[in-house]
Amino acid sequence: MNKVNGYSYVGSSTSLKRRLEKYFNEKYLSKNPGNMIINKALVKYGHSNFSFSILEYCDKAEVVKREQHYIELLKPEYNSLEVASLELG
Repeated sequence: MNKVNGYSYVGSSTSLKRRLEKYFNEKYLSKNPGNMIINKALVKYGHSNFSFSILEYCDKAEVVKREQHYIELLKPEYNSLEVASLELG
C-alpha cells in the first residue's frame, strides 16, 4: 500500500522470492515502467513510501482464484486488470 495516497496493489506469485526481486530491483523497474502501474508508482514514490503485506498463503492451484478474490474485495487502484492472471517469473 502506498503510504502517501493510500492506493494499493494486489498480486500473486508461486515464487515470492522471484516476485520481490523484481519489485526491489531499481534497474528492472526503470526499464519496465510501462508494464505495470505499480512499477511506475514504486519509481515515483520510492520503496520507503510503500508497505507490503502477505494477505494469504495458498496452494499453487488456488493462486489465481485467491488473487481474483482480493482484487474484487479490495479494488486496488494500481491493478490495471480486473481479472487475475499468473505471471510466471
